[in-house]
Amino acid sequence: LLLLIPNYQAEKVEVIGNEFTKRINYITFLPSDCFCVVFFMSNYFWAVMVLIAAGLTDLLDGYIARKYDLITNWGKLMDPLADKVLLVTVLACLYFRNMIPIAVIVIIVLKEILMVLGAAFLYKYRKTVVSSNIYGKAATATFYVAIILTFLKDWVSPFHKVAMFIAVIMAIYACCQYAVNFFVKK
Repeated sequence: LLLLIPNYQAEKVEVIGNEFTKRINYITFLPSDCFCVVFFMSNYFWAVMVLIAAGLTDLLDGYIARKYDLITNWGKLMDPLADKVLLVTVLACLYFRNMIPIAVIVIIVLKEILMVLGAAFLYKYRKTVVSSNIYGKAATATFYVAIILTFLKDWVSPFHKVAMFIAVIMAIYACCQYAVNFFVKK
C-alpha cells in the first residue's frame, strides 16, 4: 500500500517492498506443512485446496514483484526453492500413500538436488542468480495438474498416470534447459 502513496521516499519503498516480498516468500513455505497435516488426516479435499492456494499465492507473489519492480535476488532464490519444497513434499506424501510410484519421487528429488547444486555453483563461482524460466514454470504447472488428477484418479484413470509421466518428462526437460542456458552457453 505504501507504494501507492505519492511522494513516499524511494529508498523506504524499496526496503519496505523487499521486506514485503520476503514475507510473502516465507509464507510460500507454509503450504508444505499445511499440506502434510491435512493429507495425513486423509482430508484430500483440503489437501488439494492447500495446493491450489499455494499456487495462487505463488502467482500473486510473482505478480506483485513484477508490477512494483520488487524483484530481488532473494526472491529469485526463495520462490523457486519454496516451489521445490512443496513439490517434493506433495510427491513424498503421495508416494507414502501408494498413489504414485517411487520412480517419480526419485527422479524429481535427484533433479531438484542437481538444480540446487547447480544454482549454488553458479552463485558461488559466477555470481549468477538462477531464476525460473518458462520451462520450469510449465513443468511446475503440469505437476499441479497431475497431482490434482491423482487425487481424482477414481474418476479420471488412467489420465492421472499420463499427466504425471508428462510432468516428469517436462521437469527433466526444464532441468536440461537450465543446464544448457547456464553452463553450456556461458
